[in-house]
Amino acid sequence: MSTPYPTTLPKNFTDITHQKFGWLTVLSFVEIRKHSQTYWLCKCQCGNEKTIGAMHLKSGRIKSCGCYRKTYRRSYTTHGMSRTSIYHIWKNMIRRCHNDKDQNYPSYGERGIIVCQPWHTFQNFFNDVGHPPFEGATLDRRDNNQGYSPDNVRWATIEQQGNNKRSNKLFTYRDETLTMIQWARKIHMNKQTFASRIRSGWGIQKIITTPVRKKRR
Repeated sequence: MSTPYPTTLPKNFTDITHQKFGWLTVLSFVEIRKHSQTYWLCKCQCGNEKTIGAMHLKSGRIKSCGCYRKTYRRSYTTHGMSRTSIYHIWKNMIRRCHNDKDQNYPSYGERGIIVCQPWHTFQNFFNDVGHPPFEGATLDRRDNNQGYSPDNVRWATIEQQGNNKRSNKLFTYRDETLTMIQWARKIHMNKQTFASRIRSGWGIQKIITTPVRKKRR
C-alpha cells in the first residue's frame, strides 16, 4: 500500500507516481526528509525496489537500483571484446533502448522497446547471437513493436531491415503485399517514379499497370 501524503506538503511538491526515470518506475510516495525532500518507492527494470529521493530521480543522477553500473562495469571489463563489431552492436542497442539521452531513444526506449534482462550483460547477448554471420549484417527485430530478445531478433541484410521498418507503407495488389521499394524492383520501375505516383494520389493498380513514358531526346 502507498503511504498517505502528510497534511503539510512542501511548496514544490509534485506527485511523480508512475513516472519513469531511466530504469526506474515510481510506485508510491514514502516520506519527506530533511530540507523538505520527498522520497519515493521505485521499481527497477531488474525487479528490485528501492527508495530514492525525487531530486536524484529528476537530475538523472540515479538511473537504477544500482544494477546499471554493476552490469556495465562487469560487461566492460570481463569479455575482452570491446573492439569487435558485435560489441558495438550490443552497446548501441542498449543505448537507444535504455539511455534517454541517446538521440535514437524516442524511437526505441520511449516507445517501450527494451532489451531483455539477460542481454543487459554482453556475454549473455553474445552467447545467444554470436558474431555477425556475413559482412554488413544488422540485428533486426522480427516484430518492430516488441523488444530485443532471443525469439524476436535475426541477422538481416540492410535491405531486409529497411523493408521491416515500421515507417514503411505496404501496398497490396492481386493478393501480394510488398513495400514500395520491393514493388518498384519487382516491376522494374525506378523507385523515384513509384514514389512520385504515390504522392500524386495514384492507386496501386494504376501505379503498376501504367507504363512509364520514355523521355524524349
